[in-house]
Amino acid sequence: MEFSSKQIADLVGVTVRALRHYEAIGLLAKPSRTGGNYRVYTPANVLDLLRIKRLTNLGFQLSEVAEIMRDPGGSESTGLLRRLDQQLAQRQIEIEAQRLTIAEILRTGAPIDVLPEFAARLLVMRDVDPTDDEEMTKIIIDVVTGLGDSEDVNRLRAMMDQALAPSPETQRMIELDSRLRAIDAQTPPEEIDQLVQDYATACQALLQTSDISPGQGWSSRAPIKDVLQSLVHEHMTDLQGQVFERISTTLKERLQV
Repeated sequence: MEFSSKQIADLVGVTVRALRHYEAIGLLAKPSRTGGNYRVYTPANVLDLLRIKRLTNLGFQLSEVAEIMRDPGGSESTGLLRRLDQQLAQRQIEIEAQRLTIAEILRTGAPIDVLPEFAARLLVMRDVDPTDDEEMTKIIIDVVTGLGDSEDVNRLRAMMDQALAPSPETQRMIELDSRLRAIDAQTPPEEIDQLVQDYATACQALLQTSDISPGQGWSSRAPIKDVLQSLVHEHMTDLQGQVFERISTTLKERLQV
């Protein structure tokens, strides 16, 4: 029984190109040829090709396949098998870690191309300032994805943790902003009234911690004013914008400006 190159390749399930490569590196014996210089393969070649395919499918490199085929039952072959098993066990651990990371990204909607340890921190930044997240995220992605040294990664992680460490004032403003953005036509008037007072009180506390004296006018408090007014974007409904204006008016009345 004889086979052409295409016939033996189709029979075993490899490409003709792979067949030629195995012959070129000495892994598969060169076949005899016909008078017309066509390759002719025998059943023995089929068995050798099946062995090569089985071993490569297990994960052995071609150089290792050659060693195993020379002495399948030898100590070298057994050692190669044990080493492959260790590599596969480590790879299994890595795959499980990758799947956990993917599941966390899908669950949280975190950026895909950011190191996993920074995903949660970016989500915190998004919560702190949901209206201006895109540009900051791009900057951090550019920095983080360019870091390969673990010391640099640890340093950046520490810097971000310090910057994102929420103070009581920050936590209070995040809470109030969430309440403001939750307002809709079904929100009871008394709940809105309470929010106006709470928000104005929190803003007044921030002003009192600044270095601006109480006698100065509202316009001189531009940094605080800009921060507050920056909340009024397309992300806020008309009703929420009206409530914000009430907060601003209440704050100015309290400051008597």
